[in-house]
Amino acid sequence: MMPLFSPADLLVSILSWVLNVPTPSKLDKKREELKNNWHTATPTWNYKPGSLTSKSSHAKGPITTTPITTGVVDKYIILASEKYLNLATPNFLGVSQHPRLNSAAEKCVQKFGPGTSGPPIFYGSADVYKEMDRNIAKFLQVDDCVTYNITFTAMLSAIQVYAGPGDVIFVDEQVNISIRLGLGLSKSRIIYFKANDVQHLARLLEQEETNNQERRRFCVLEGIYAQTGTLCPLGEINDLCKRHKVRILLDESVSFGVLGATGRGATEHFGIKATDMDVICGTFEAGFASYGGFIAGSTVVASFQRFYGNGHIFSTALPPMFTSVVNEGLKMLQEDNSNLVRLRKNCELMHRELEKVNQLRICSDPISPVKHLSVKNPSISMDEASLILDRAIESLKINHKIAVGKVSPGGTKANSHLSPSIRICVNSLLQKKDIDDFVSALQNIFYD
Repeated sequence: MMPLFSPADLLVSILSWVLNVPTPSKLDKKREELKNNWHTATPTWNYKPGSLTSKSSHAKGPITTTPITTGVVDKYIILASEKYLNLATPNFLGVSQHPRLNSAAEKCVQKFGPGTSGPPIFYGSADVYKEMDRNIAKFLQVDDCVTYNITFTAMLSAIQVYAGPGDVIFVDEQVNISIRLGLGLSKSRIIYFKANDVQHLARLLEQEETNNQERRRFCVLEGIYAQTGTLCPLGEINDLCKRHKVRILLDESVSFGVLGATGRGATEHFGIKATDMDVICGTFEAGFASYGGFIAGSTVVASFQRFYGNGHIFSTALPPMFTSVVNEGLKMLQEDNSNLVRLRKNCELMHRELEKVNQLRICSDPISPVKHLSVKNPSISMDEASLILDRAIESLKINHKIAVGKVSPGGTKANSHLSPSIRICVNSLLQKKDIDDFVSALQNIFYD
């Protein structure tokens, strides 16, 4: 076998290494050169951090200031010492200043103080919480309920608790931002179906069932879609999901306390048992003039939320006074549903009158307390439509002393079908004259 190196090659290599070993003087010289270059050299790149906001937001100018109210928020609100008819906040049942609710809150503050200073599972719960959970579960006719200190985190947490990688979630394209964030956190495969299109959902379910029979499947809906005010065809979708063994997660944030003969929501409205829904989400912030939200369902569903729902575990418990307001509000609704009846009449009356404004399109359902008005002209861009609505809202405020809201959909694929809209919140306190005056103001604005 031939050697790898000959003796001559080895000797040359050793001599070369010895001759090239740097001496102390050479090392000092090299060190000095590096030090000088470090201080005098100019970087070949010039990094500047990018803007925190998008270019489109710069083009729209500075963010406007938040309207500040002084005094109570009820049928009227006070802005800059002037009174406005309030069609902006969702005080659907008109109980935000009801004496019974105020009294219940005052008594609870005297007993428990203003807050808990701790998460529910770390000594942040009191007996009023358990009472509220029992009352809501009994009202909805389900096994159990768990409350959240803010509605926004309720459905968001529920989705990521039950659905995960490898699962498939079918979602109506109208769903709100809280649901969308929960969908992203779940890491599931998301399939959107067209707004309230049962046939489209049926085709998607059949296709997915054929291709992936082993995957868990969920369907996420809203009783009344907050972004459009349209009513979900829950009866048809429930039958469809039963046939395909798909679990339903229903957000009743708008419809709880509003739909159904007794205010139990979309399930009661369509004659469906609440237990047919795997998860029901609701809020106390609209119909009950309180704060927070809930997830209701079976005992297993509620238990999972208590110990795995991030929004429940990693946040301070709801202040006790809000739980007492909810408990009293549920009693009031079950004792007397006259507010609910008046709300329903006002919703239908408002809808009929708004249809007379020819320049605007109302996409919401007649019985929805949330009405969305968009510009009917199909030839104008979304930016132009948004500007027209901004001017109308400003005119309503300045010239007619009426406060309304606005929805400006983002540019995501999921809500690309939506248009900018004026959002109106109907409540049980409105009189016919209030509705007539508002519609007349709109007609004057768009006629001019």
